Amino acid sequence: MSAAASLHQLLVPNDNPSKANDRKHDVLPYVPLFTRLLHARESSDVPTDSRRTLKDLLHDQPDATLGKEYAVAFRQITSIDTIIQKAGSFDPSVFPDSDGDDHVALRRIEWTLGTLYVALESRREDSAHRLPWICGIANHSHVLELQCILHHALSSDWIPLSPPLVSLLLESSIGRTLLVGLVQNDPSAASSIVELVLLAMRRQVDVDTHMTLVAIADATTPHAVRRQCIVADFPYAAAVALDITCRLLHDTPVFLNGVMQGTKHATLWSVVTEALTQDPTTPFRRHTSAILGRVRLELQQALEAFLATKPVDVVAVLKAYCGLVGR
Repeated sequence: MSAAASLHQLLVPNDNPSKANDRKHDVLPYVPLFTRLLHARESSDVPTDSRRTLKDLLHDQPDATLGKEYAVAFRQITSIDTIIQKAGSFDPSVFPDSDGDDHVALRRIEWTLGTLYVALESRREDSAHRLPWICGIANHSHVLELQCILHHALSSDWIPLSPPLVSLLLESSIGRTLLVGLVQNDPSAASSIVELVLLAMRRQVDVDTHMTLVAIADATTPHAVRRQCIVADFPYAAAVALDITCRLLHDTPVFLNGVMQGTKHATLWSVVTEALTQDPTTPFRRHTSAILGRVRLELQQALEAFLATKPVDVVAVLKAYCGLVGR
């Protein structure tokens, strides 16, 4: 289901109690977006019913309180420049404590954006001495807070959605979660974020970057993400496209038949051929071999179902044609 469809489903009134409870859980990923919209400066163009609908949707959501605190705190900041001016004074090793502080949300916004600015600047000035960000400091218990802060900052154009930012997020222990959260709270950014993750993958690939793209596909539109991976036309992206096919779309026969037409997808087939004919001596080959194992299994299951009504010689032709099951 696309993010837009998910949001529509959440906002449609539902009188079924069991489904209403499920919907309460489904609201959580969109808390940064909903609380930002709820506390945005009112415009005459915004219907009162829309604001009331958001309030009702967040009424039974415990985490909405945190999101509202950050939405209110952001309204107290007039410009990112005030944070940048004192960015060097923040201790990157200490995430602001929340004990007995009524302004903790504001302090955490300043700390997060200030340390983020310093880390990004270090990458522009000297690539050999790149500073990390939130590594070992902010953990999974701070994910929602960081998602709220990043979502507000990006929507305010205080920080650009850029290759350095995405690379920095990918290097952190919670980068995948943060990137998926950005996509969920701004579906229009999905394509740009996928492109930037693919750009980072060209420079350095690892399993976590691979799974980040799969997770983004799962949270948005898998077909669109798979298409971007195919168009990117390099081996690691092709492996992601195959993985998305197996994990999320389950249309392996149709997909393979489609990409077999012509010679546009030579990179994908080079990945397939290497995984099927070469020993898995590298992490990438081992990973793609495992993916191809799932591809072959799905094809075999489709062919077995096909056998019930079709002649065997058609199956033999398909095996020889795709080269995945017959080996």
